[in-house]
Amino acid sequence: MKIAIGCDHGGDNLRPSIAEYLQELGHDVIEYSPKSGESTDYPQYGKMVQKMLLQTK
Repeated sequence: MKIAIGCDHGGDNLRPSIAEYLQELGHDVIEYSPKSGESTDYPQYGKMVQKMLLQTK
């Protein structure tokens, strides 16, 4: 299963663990998050996840 996850700077410390766990379960994980740890707003990453989901229909 393909799973998209997204987070802002506040959740970026948990993202790698969650992605790794999902990959261990056999899922293909696509991650959307800040690249350099800068302060960001979560809606922009939610929108990225939404766009990816709409493309896979």
